[in-house]
Amino acid sequence: MSDIVRFSVRQRAEHLFVMVLFTVLVITGMPQKYFEAELSARVVHALGGVASTRLLHRAAGLAPGQLIPAARVAHSQEGLMAFLVVIVWHVYNALLSPDVFPFDSSIFTGRISRDRMLEEHPLELARIEGRPADEMPEPAEGPPKAA
Repeated sequence: MSDIVRFSVRQRAEHLFVMVLFTVLVITGMPQKYFEAELSARVVHALGGVASTRLLHRAAGLAPGQLIPAARVAHSQEGLMAFLVVIVWHVYNALLSPDVFPFDSSIFTGRISRDRMLEEHPLELARIEGRPADEMPEPAEGPPKAA
């Protein structure tokens, strides 16, 4: 069984970049949102104070919330709910789904089995192989194996 290169080095770097920025945003944003908590005070102190924590948060977010209306919406309760729904959905599909459990390593390796590619992404596989989509074989029965 051959592997298909699904994610380029650039795409894997983007995944890593998003994960690092998300982590920085959480570490710098949660103490600002819940500033009364003792842990928040420790985190802010470790980051060099409120001013540096805010600066780091804004730099990781690429712009202050006062300048971009979308940032204000993203910090509202509706934005938080939408974000949580997407995160839960993505975490399940990428990590917890029985098809890929315990972890889908393709975002780091860039490789995915051909069987899984045929099952989950048949049109992309047809494009990669230079074949019309209607010539693709039917996926095998049962869950695809994680790669």
